[in-house]
Formats: sequence, C-alpha cells, structure tokens
Amino acid sequence: MNSIDAMSELQALPRRLDAYLAAAGVSDGVATVNGAPATASQLVYPGEEVKVDGTTIERKERPSRVHAYHKVAGEKIEDIRPNNCEGLSHVGQLDKKTTGLLLFTDDSELSRLILCPGLLEKTYVVEIDAPRASAGLSPEQVASLTEKKPLPQNATERRKGRNERGTPVGFESVVCKGSKPIGDATRPTGCTPKSRFAYEVVVQSGANHVVKRLFDRAGQAVRTLHRSAIGPVSCDVAAGEARALTADEVSALWAAVGGDGARAALRRASLLCCARSGSDERLRKFFGSELDGPRCYAAFPGLSCAHDDV
Repeated sequence: MNSIDAMSELQALPRRLDAYLAAAGVSDGVATVNGAPATASQLVYPGEEVKVDGTTIERKERPSRVHAYHKVAGEKIEDIRPNNCEGLSHVGQLDKKTTGLLLFTDDSELSRLILCPGLLEKTYVVEIDAPRASAGLSPEQVASLTEKKPLPQNATERRKGRNERGTPVGFESVVCKGSKPIGDATRPTGCTPKSRFAYEVVVQSGANHVVKRLFDRAGQAVRTLHRSAIGPVSCDVAAGEARALTADEVSALWAAVGGDGARAALRRASLLCCARSGSDERLRKFFGSELDGPRCYAAFPGLSCAHDDV
C-alpha cells in the first residue's frame, strides 16, 4: 500500500471524536457532529461534519511525539519521569537491572506497532562470564540462540495471557564484541581464570525477558544487559538523559514499522475487534460481511484478541 492509498484508507475509517480533535490540536470547547451534541468516545464517520464552538474542524493525522531516554541500572520503569516528556508514555518495558534505550511517545498506535513481534528489530549488548581459555559461547550455544523455536510461557505470560501461540523465537544475529578478564584479584588458587564476554544480539520478538530466556535456553546466565537500539533509533544520549527525536527520525521509525499502511491496518483491526465485541450496530454495519472474516489482527501475526477463532 503506497502512502496515498494508506492515507485514503485512514480517512475512510471511523475515528473517535477525542482522537479526531487531538489530531487537530483542539483541547477544549463544545463539540458537535452533524449539528448534534457529541461525546468524546463517539465515533466520527467519513463525511460527517465536526464543529467546536461553531467552527468546522478538518480531519488530520497528528504528528507523533517520540523521545529517547537512556535508562540507568536500578531505575524502576514506573518511576521514570524524564524531563520534557510530559504527556508521553513509555513504550514497552526494561527491568530494574537492564540499561539502555527506552522510548516515550504520545502515539498509542506507533507504540503498539513497535512492540508487535516481528515488525521491528531491537539490538542489545549482553555480557556473560566464561572460562578465559574459551572463545566464550560455543558454536552449539550460538546455534541454540539463533534457532527459531517456541519459548515456554513464563509466569508473567501465563498471568497476562501472552505468548500462548508458542511463536518460534530466536536471535536474528549474535556477534562477539570482545572480552575482558575478571576476578583475578580475588580468584582462589587453582580456580579457572574467567573473562566477561560481550555479545551484540538482535531480536524481533517482544516476549517477556526474551533475551535472558534465550540465553538460559543456551545454558548461559546474563550478567549485564543493555538495549542499544530500537529499529533505526540508537541509544545516543547520556545515562539518565532524554531527547526528542527529530521529524526525520520519527519518520524513519514509522517507516521501519510499515508507515501509514501499517497504521491503517492496525486501526482497521482495532475497530473490527470493537465491532465484534460490542453492540454498536452502526459500527457492525460499517464492517458488514467482514465480521465473519479472518481474525481481527490477521495482518499482525504477533497480536491476538478474543476473536482469534472467528
């Protein structure tokens, strides 16, 4: 789908009134749709006229605000409040010990696409300990790390209903970035000298603790973990600092997840899911025979909903 077709598809879909007004930069006033009083959650359909305090509001797509933050070890995700990131929400998670790139955005659709498994590569630097005389990971361990096979659900995924499909998971690449000796000053006599080996790994899955679980599968414990990039966005700010992405960087991030075509497909899938779930007869009529079609998020194999068996 080219950009013109994608924009046409976006314009052809119903849009919640609050999102419609936010995209136009309208934050207050009395809103009407086709002359009738309207609520924030009301859907605005193509061809309907929206006014605020009597002024017609044209339909637009709001530019995404995205900030990059360099998380430091020891920070809890819920406590992070970067400067100038008011009104933005973090995209995904990094646990307390993990450092590196964390994105913040006001665009829930972009956030969901970034987190959708298989759409965007995430790059990490992993450190492990191994005997100094070895080369770090053995060829068999590298093969295990890059093999695509299902990860069993962990406790968090069972509780939240994630990873139920048993999607095959493995790193796209594993590259050694060097090593350094450790423990020489305190190593007892006769103990094997060890080194800390660093590896750059690339993964597309968004499974809970996926990097650590893949290394566990290969029989190696992760000592430190740092996220160095999310798609085209690198962790290029000082630890504990944040910066706004430029318009070109935001465009590159959107392009990496599929651009307006992906936005249109995701929005359509979300509305279809709402139509199947609710009693909004107008929305159900809008989709018509699609209500009996493939699952809501058929265009996004990494996403699921309650209608997957439809």
